[in-house]
Amino acid sequence: MSGWLITGGSPRPSVYFRLGVRNEKLGAVYPLQHPRFRVDEQALSIGAVVLCDSARNFLMRLT
Repeated sequence: MSGWLITGGSPRPSVYFRLGVRNEKLGAVYPLQHPRFRVDEQALSIGAVVLCDSARNFLMRLT
């Protein structure tokens, strides 16, 4: 089983995705646990749109 399982919980349909935040021009090239880790903040708006659109599409299918 992949993903997270909350203790005492039962499996639920879910989704997991990774948002790329690397940008060599900005110096955002280090891995997550590195002290020089930086995020290309423009990627965060893309991630927010993807999450909102995914939730909206899911909810549209429920009706």
